[in-house]
Amino acid sequence: MPSSRDVGVAVPSDEPKTGLGSLFEKYDRYRATPNQPAGRSRQDQERAGNRPLARDPKQRAVELERLGRHMEAAAAFEDAGMPERALHNWREAGQYEKALPLATGKTEADLKWMIRAEKLMARRPQGIQDRLEDAERKRLGKAMRLPRPKR
Repeated sequence: MPSSRDVGVAVPSDEPKTGLGSLFEKYDRYRATPNQPAGRSRQDQERAGNRPLARDPKQRAVELERLGRHMEAAAAFEDAGMPERALHNWREAGQYEKALPLATGKTEADLKWMIRAEKLMARRPQGIQDRLEDAERKRLGKAMRLPRPKR
């Protein structure tokens, strides 16, 4: 009678584990640490939020930023007394209202413009994209297009 390993289907069995399956399980157990359970990569755990973050506010903020959790990172950078990094993360998260108190000079003006632009786009008439003439659509697209940054 063929076993579950022979047909490629995982069927619960009382058979002793031998072969490659047993080796992979031993490898997973060997690889496991308190912060990294068997069978899961560190990146998978971080994405799932299962890995405990650092207790130090600065390290915590850096980890959150690396994970792309910009809103949480911005708040953590504020708590760590790093307003420049907090400003960057608020902007990455699109939270311009929260970034505004941290901004000065041209950055402040840019944020105010972004807030106005978002509010204007939110108030556009419903279905306008269907009613615009081709020339109007081109002019609007041209007006909204930003030039490439100088680097």
